Amino acid sequence: MVKKVALILLLVGLLVLVGCEEGTSFDLDAYILQNNHWGEHSGGGFIIGFVGFDSDDPLMDVVTSESPREAYMIDVTSFSNGVITATYHKEGEDEVTNNITITLSYDAPEMTFVFSGGGELNEQTFILEPTP
Repeated sequence: MVKKVALILLLVGLLVLVGCEEGTSFDLDAYILQNNHWGEHSGGGFIIGFVGFDSDDPLMDVVTSESPREAYMIDVTSFSNGVITATYHKEGEDEVTNNITITLSYDAPEMTFVFSGGGELNEQTFILEPTP
């Protein structure tokens, strides 16, 4: 009788383990919609804001220096699986536009933004925490 109970418990245990998912799934795109302002308290003076990501006209504002203010307006053309494709220009210089790809990765509580493409943001990396 003890052997049968042990066998049943072993089988139930195996079924439970087979039914468990490895790790937890994380929807980075949805997280961005909930936390749309990054860096204000991360130090370094870098701030990245997401505007209108729940609309047809998503934009980003990237501030790389507060004094003197140096900021970039990013016009997002696509956003999926933590990769943003966009064009951008430096604030006050609308006539100069560059292409950029921004790859995002999240390791709580920090978001890493890796920029690649043309212009001044090329090869820039920012590691920022969400602004509460």
